[in-house]
Amino acid sequence: MDEDGKRMASVGGDLEIGQNPNLPKGWQQGFLTVLNFANLKFEKFGGYSFEIVVDNFSVKSIALRVAQRVQLQA
Repeated sequence: MDEDGKRMASVGGDLEIGQNPNLPKGWQQGFLTVLNFANLKFEKFGGYSFEIVVDNFSVKSIALRVAQRVQLQA
């Protein structure tokens, strides 16, 4: 999402993760995945976020700031 709350892209589908039998009771199970956003364009500098939504419930928001590169003088 951009900083105005506009959705820029969406990835959907079913995901099934097997439970780790060695994980202690009560611990949350993590997993790694890769998503391809190769054609995603950030049209302006500012704040963005990746919103993780499961079953229409927001579970995580990951902030991202797009800023102009500044050349430092030596």
